[in-house]
Amino acid sequence: MHPLLNNPEQPLSQREEKLLAELEAVIDAQMKGFVPVGLALKEIREQRLYRINYPVFEDYLLREWDMTKQHGYRLIEAADVYVNLKGLLGETLPNQGSQDEKVTNWLLSEKVNHGTQTTETLLPKNEAQARPLTLFTPEKQREIWLRVLDKASVTGAKITASFIIQVILDIERKTTDDQIKKHADRANKTVELPPLVKTTYMALLQVVQDQNGEDWQAVGKRTIIDLLEDLLDTLKG
Repeated sequence: MHPLLNNPEQPLSQREEKLLAELEAVIDAQMKGFVPVGLALKEIREQRLYRINYPVFEDYLLREWDMTKQHGYRLIEAADVYVNLKGLLGETLPNQGSQDEKVTNWLLSEKVNHGTQTTETLLPKNEAQARPLTLFTPEKQREIWLRVLDKASVTGAKITASFIIQVILDIERKTTDDQIKKHADRANKTVELPPLVKTTYMALLQVVQDQNGEDWQAVGKRTIIDLLEDLLDTLKG
């Protein structure tokens, strides 16, 4: 028994002992496979199958698998992303319900070069590729991944973690640009604004748009936010 565990909890049932053994066998056999390992760790964590020998899941990760908390949770989150995207492709692949044009284009492109593809070939290949998507909701993950497949099919680029991050940055930049345009249009339609106020506001929007395109290299985004917060405090009096 773990020396830090002073108050053992409810013992594992026979079913739980059998399940734990099966899950640990999966982890042991497929340590390099982020999906099976991540899903197995998730099951162990959610059912607290570690509870007899370890007080917390993080301790189980470290002592049983020499795995840090950060890496263990990354594997679990990446596996969740994989399952979510596999569900998406299951809904959109030809002959499996509605077809999404972006996925179909990718399939056609891949078939020309590599022959018939399976769903697995269109999914993240490792935890590093899935990691950027873990920051988003399942719906947003699907939106991003479709954009990844679409851009890869058009450009012929290899899907890597860096490629995925660049697609995410492009999406976020476009979202910001669309918001800036909306605010600029509203300012133009607000005829009662004094010319100096309107000009200043439009100039600030232009600065934000320019810096957004340059990934805020010239001036930190946090600096602009701090200045705007100061301005807001002044307005509130």
